[in-house]
Amino acid sequence: MACPRCAIAGTAGSFRETMRASALGHVAMEARRPVWVWMAAAFCAALALAIGAMAVALIALHELRIGLGLEVTARFAFLLFWPAYVGGALTSLFGDAFLPLKTNARELGLCFAAAIAVHLGLVATLCLAGHPPPLMTFVIFGTAAGCTYLLALLSVRRVREALPTNIWPPIRFVAMNYILYAFILDFSRFQTYRLIDVIKYLPFLALAICAPMLRLAAWAKTALRMPSKVGLPRRTPYRDEWRGRVSGLQSGRGGGGSRAERPRLGRLWRSQRRFGGR
Repeated sequence: MACPRCAIAGTAGSFRETMRASALGHVAMEARRPVWVWMAAAFCAALALAIGAMAVALIALHELRIGLGLEVTARFAFLLFWPAYVGGALTSLFGDAFLPLKTNARELGLCFAAAIAVHLGLVATLCLAGHPPPLMTFVIFGTAAGCTYLLALLSVRRVREALPTNIWPPIRFVAMNYILYAFILDFSRFQTYRLIDVIKYLPFLALAICAPMLRLAAWAKTALRMPSKVGLPRRTPYRDEWRGRVSGLQSGRGGGGSRAERPRLGRLWRSQRRFGGR
């Protein structure tokens, strides 16, 4: 006859497992849901900033300035792009305090794409009003916008998995750095050196220039921490025994052991390979 206490414990254990699985499923659902919510929030925030800036100009200057809306939306979009670009580097350099930026890099990038849509809408409005930007502006910044939406498309896992395995990293590297290059070009166009222009351009230019430096420093830190692929690692299981027996076999002194010990030597060799030796 089964013990009632054991039956109760088993029921409680299964109930806890069920509740844990339900909680994990709920957390996973919550982790997937905010992507579209945050994209909508970024779009609405960029639209509100553009409308607010143009409304202030209309009230103060009695003139509708679409260019002011372009400036505001470009800077707001950059503040979404910058943490997506440097989140991993900041985590590598300064620890887990910046881990949320790294883990939410995809969401920040999609928010950036949503905010840029407002910026592009203002550009289209400017063109319809009969004041199109110069051709080189379309070439440089249009390419950056294309890179943005290419990355947004490839952020979908099924689309990304349709590509060859080694294609995605170079596409991401080139596209992210070209977008940053476009921002650097935009923020380096000082019209005058008045205080208002310095405030509008200099902080964003400094952030844009620091971004690749942070990634380069993080790469250097990771490269220095990686174990050398040449020669034996400093500490591995059976390192001394493996080296001594291999040297004995190569020199013919019989240090490799008898025929019965050779399978064990093979296991030591495979263990050495597993832990990073040659």
